[in-house]
Amino acid sequence: MAGITGATYPREVPVAASTDRVQKSPVRSRRERYCCSWEKVAGANYVVLAPKVDKDGNDVAGVRSTTIQAPLATYTGWNLRAAGYAEGELCSLTGSYIPFAVHNADRMASGDPRLALDERYGTHAGYVAAVTAAANQLVSQRYLLAEDAQRPISEAEAGNVLR
Repeated sequence: MAGITGATYPREVPVAASTDRVQKSPVRSRRERYCCSWEKVAGANYVVLAPKVDKDGNDVAGVRSTTIQAPLATYTGWNLRAAGYAEGELCSLTGSYIPFAVHNADRMASGDPRLALDERYGTHAGYVAAVTAAANQLVSQRYLLAEDAQRPISEAEAGNVLR
């Protein structure tokens, strides 16, 4: 996939790398209660794995929810740290939300390779139809209960996508 305008990517993804941060140790500070810290382990190696993605940059593995089947953005399960905070390093498991342009003209002006919302869905009704189809598919695959399928459809109908 070509780069997404405004998104930061690592310069390279190593297949195997030596690390000094592979063993977790207990976090002692109250401020970092939900974080982890790492102890150095000399000579330890680990493999960096990245998921396969579709043309929009969304993971292809797993159950594809209505959010992924009728996307409004690229959703990742990772993010890179900003300048001044170990720039370029992974930021724990903090994900990213990189919205699609609304109109084709905006997409072309920014150089974003992903389709804009108006190219994907045409109208608000087109978006609702895509969410409805995704919900119905999940029901037929038994990943979503029929009584739960109405919620994402109602949210799409009430939303302001392409209004």
